[in-house]
Amino acid sequence: MPGVSPSINGPGGPQCSGVPTVRNGHAHTGKQRYRCRECRRQVTLEFDGRRISSAKEAEVNRLCTERLSHRGICQTTGASHSWFLHAPLLS
Repeated sequence: MPGVSPSINGPGGPQCSGVPTVRNGHAHTGKQRYRCRECRRQVTLEFDGRRISSAKEAEVNRLCTERLSHRGICQTTGASHSWFLHAPLLS
């Protein structure tokens, strides 16, 4: 099938949990769509929307209580400055 390349770490099939999947286009939302080679079913990965782990968020909260600068916190934790400005901290 032209335009379909093998996926090394793709998801398993929705019914058979088969590992050999191939990338199979995109959904209308822009997410990557995969097709299982065993059961021929398609699956789209769900993303929880979190770009930073809970542990890193707790570390940012701890550093905020120590009154470090915003840029200093972002440099030590690896979080972006725009994430820091819009994050619901200390919750």
